[in-house]
Amino acid sequence: YLPEFCYNLNVNGIDSTLSHNKGTKCKYVPQEMSVHGLWPNNAAPPFPSCCKLDPLAPSFNVSMHLKQLWQDPTCDIANDECYRCGLYDHEWIKHGTCQDLSSENFFEKVLEITAMLANATEYLNQHAGEERVLKVDIEALYPNKIQLMCSTTSPNNVLEVHTCWDKSFRMIDCPEAQAFGPLTPCNEETVTLRKYVLNQDSQLARTNHCDDIKNNTVCTNTAGCDW
Repeated sequence: YLPEFCYNLNVNGIDSTLSHNKGTKCKYVPQEMSVHGLWPNNAAPPFPSCCKLDPLAPSFNVSMHLKQLWQDPTCDIANDECYRCGLYDHEWIKHGTCQDLSSENFFEKVLEITAMLANATEYLNQHAGEERVLKVDIEALYPNKIQLMCSTTSPNNVLEVHTCWDKSFRMIDCPEAQAFGPLTPCNEETVTLRKYVLNQDSQLARTNHCDDIKNNTVCTNTAGCDW
């Protein structure tokens, strides 16, 4: 949920995607949900990550459709290199390399799954900014059990919704959610979808770690990998 992500990043200095350099801020704050990633996992820990060093090629197609559904508000929307070298390269190296799809097919699969969840996402977007949303109403949007995750800094504020899928990409029940990093299970009957906006001065002042990346640069975003 981008307002909560940007609030944590801009105000608390916490990057829940673990994909940006220290000091990076959101330049704008869409009041809506966005993809975080697609993570190949085992049924129980340890979970695979950073399986090989294989950065996205400079030729990787950063389409407008991809940027609209998998947003990175620390980047200017027109800056494809920032998207590729930032969030996308991080998610591919940390998670995408731990499965068999090519990078192009991996990101296409993300878009397919996102389309399957479009109705639930639209409901959440329509309720953005509301302080009291029933947790059961959110859970009822999905055909299987989800993990509704809140922010550790504001434990009643929604940060992410986790859905679970089998190897054939059929939705399945998620296991009980556990706290990790900046995420904690939302345990109250009602949750908040924070409203957070930037004033004009702060928006103009934002800079990003990849604003100056030139076309055709080979990037390697290994944030979160112990190499």
